Amino acid sequence: MFAKEGKRVTMLTKYRFPLQLTMAVFVVQSATAGSITGQQIIATFTGISVAGTIANSPEAGTNSYLDNSATAAYNVSNNVVNNNSASSSLSWGTYSGTLTGFQTFSLLVFVGNLIPSTHETAAFNLGSLTFLNGTSDLGTLIFGAQMNFYAGSISATNYLGTDSITVTTTSNIFNVPGGVASGDDDYVNICGPLSGICGTSIEAVESSEGGTGLVVNLFGKIVGDPVMSISSVDLAGTQSPTTNGFLGSDPAIGAQTPEPASWALITSALVLGFTAVRRRRGAH
Repeated sequence: MFAKEGKRVTMLTKYRFPLQLTMAVFVVQSATAGSITGQQIIATFTGISVAGTIANSPEAGTNSYLDNSATAAYNVSNNVVNNNSASSSLSWGTYSGTLTGFQTFSLLVFVGNLIPSTHETAAFNLGSLTFLNGTSDLGTLIFGAQMNFYAGSISATNYLGTDSITVTTTSNIFNVPGGVASGDDDYVNICGPLSGICGTSIEAVESSEGGTGLVVNLFGKIVGDPVMSISSVDLAGTQSPTTNGFLGSDPAIGAQTPEPASWALITSALVLGFTAVRRRRGAH
């Protein structure tokens, strides 16, 4: 992330939405565990969060809240079939600066695998998630989304459950611990009732720093009536920590909204941060 001139622009249309889009949750499940064998896992993105927390802002170790209700730019493309395989994508962010040569929006793409007959007894590769970390203006970012899973087709009877994707943007604060480029890595976490990997951050090198996207594989089971669970995540293929990214242990803070009691602390941190900057500038 730029500090923040930008984080992620091209081929995106700005959309203005409420703070949280309400997702319709399917409660009717008539599919059986046996009937889903051989079906492809399909995911859809809904429930976009357009307000949340920026990490290391305004300085290392502090966070700040940002409401992009009127300015967030994103696009959802669900269940796109290509070569008999369905994929879904979520892109966000635009860039208003003049720098070129990097991807100016961020992108998540999920491609599901076929469900094996052993899906209840043995963890299998559920599908791949690709995270491209662009460079866009802070005001155009999102902070999370819902990810809904289905077996074979999108319907109430084929519903496997819903998890949350938390998008954490880190302001570019250099010379502090953490991240590919000393403290400015951006990442996503998969959290929710299906996920056992919320504590694992999927961190991609930013495009302005040479990042080309990170691909991970999700593993889990589908049991019961049926319900999917995600038990682990691994890097796919040969991934470079300098051009792709890595798996970390950073907390999912992006979509979190501060409690009212926290505003005083946040305000104090902002005042102290700006005061320290002004003092440093005055010393030169």
